[in-house]
Amino acid sequence: MKRYWRLIAIVTIVVLTIGTFYIQSAIAAVSYSEIKIEKISGNEELIEPVILNGSYNTGTGMNVAINVTPDGSEYIRNQSFFERIQGMYSNEVKRLQEEYRSFMRGKSGSNTSYLETEDTLASAEVINQSVRGSDSGDMEFDIAVLNKENGEITSFTVSVPNRAMYAQVFVEDVQMADDTLKVVTRNYSKDGENALYMYHFDMTNQEITGDKRIAITGDNGENAGSHLMIEPESDQTAPSEYIIFSKDSPGGQDVQEYIVYNLETGDKQQLETPEKLSGDALLSDKEHLYFNTGNQIVQYNIETDEMTAEIDLPSQDTSNGDMQRNTRPLLHVTNDKMYLLTASPGKKIGQNITIIDTTSGETLYNGKLTIEKPVDQNESLHIFDIQVGS
Repeated sequence: MKRYWRLIAIVTIVVLTIGTFYIQSAIAAVSYSEIKIEKISGNEELIEPVILNGSYNTGTGMNVAINVTPDGSEYIRNQSFFERIQGMYSNEVKRLQEEYRSFMRGKSGSNTSYLETEDTLASAEVINQSVRGSDSGDMEFDIAVLNKENGEITSFTVSVPNRAMYAQVFVEDVQMADDTLKVVTRNYSKDGENALYMYHFDMTNQEITGDKRIAITGDNGENAGSHLMIEPESDQTAPSEYIIFSKDSPGGQDVQEYIVYNLETGDKQQLETPEKLSGDALLSDKEHLYFNTGNQIVQYNIETDEMTAEIDLPSQDTSNGDMQRNTRPLLHVTNDKMYLLTASPGKKIGQNITIIDTTSGETLYNGKLTIEKPVDQNESLHIFDIQVGS
């Protein structure tokens, strides 16, 4: 009988939790402004898979998460309980969850934890680590590789080497060559050091066969006071020969150098970027870095160490109280197309979206974000990510 009472109690708690959520959502639901992407010129089909993720401030100090598409806007606050849970994942992870349900069950939502090729899907996570990093005794790698052809899954866990040293360890990239999985991590040690490591996993014998420190910063010694950052990529799950990271000056004021690390050979190459590219890079697409010079986006080839394209930016203006006050453009690059979000001159909504062919520099699509009603001077919209579906 106790067993049934326990089951009844669990069911009651679940029902009350979900019921409370829906009641609160109904009370809190309000009518927000409809925002969408409107075509100005070009091929409208190219904008169909685009989703802009951002935050909308209603003018009352309340920020609401929002997704903007050509069809309109979706406010996360108005979604169902289960839609909100699903919304925690990126579009790429959602796609993997739909296509490889068994493999993806229980996996993390971070793109950097995955590698997908034509015949393989691989995952690497660090589990059993305290949020505060106070106890790292059980910290482990959780490794899994799916053979798409035969459906076979190889999975195992193995302790993080020297795990007692680290407060936390995060996966930054996953790559694979033959039967060796290569996992790049950021390791935060308990004495304040911040290091990039690469671990080798033998999938046949299910063990770590090597670990190598790529770079390190900290309070003392090498690169004291500086910071390391792996450059953001448009497609974090795609295979690559390199990782690109930057090292800024002490205090984090300026980027000192960009370094290309060859995952196959372990060689490091410092890029000799010209003075006009002294600012932070916006993005990497595995082969290039993209820089904003103010009036251009410059494509820089990491293999040849030279500029390969200079693409003019649409005119920008942030006077007149534009909603998008940050003039730094937002960028996504995939399949030789650049998706560019910039401030729009003299418009309260403040964003234009342009799709450009990176090989020719030709503009393929021009659009703008529009709003259904006049914008209050206290309202604001911040778009922080461009996602492009398949």
